Amino acid sequence: MTPRDAATMEAEAMTATKFGGFDWPRYTQIPNPVFDRFMLELSPSGFMVLMAITHQVMFHNRETGEAPVSQTELQRQTGLSERTVTKAVRECLESGAVIMVEPPEAKPPLAAMYTLRFKEGQRPFED
Repeated sequence: MTPRDAATMEAEAMTATKFGGFDWPRYTQIPNPVFDRFMLELSPSGFMVLMAITHQVMFHNRETGEAPVSQTELQRQTGLSERTVTKAVRECLESGAVIMVEPPEAKPPLAAMYTLRFKEGQRPFED
């Protein structure tokens, strides 16, 4: 194999894994306090979990703001371990940014689900 062949193969391999760019206009609106307050207050894993919950709520069901997410789903979305997600969720709950919507003691036992805390009487995207 010539050096040029090796360089071409390396360039092709990099192209195959290189991010191709964003589609337009698909986006997730993120409330300003996520950046203004919680990016500074939370640990990196806590912030990552908050961003995953925010994406779930504000993108997947933005009309109602009701798209709770489980710890298992947060593990899948963030790539964090179960222990790290548990700690990060606790941190988000303690900060007040996130609430639990299905307590673990529900009958029959259900997995706890988490969503963003919105101000009382306010729903996302109300006119």
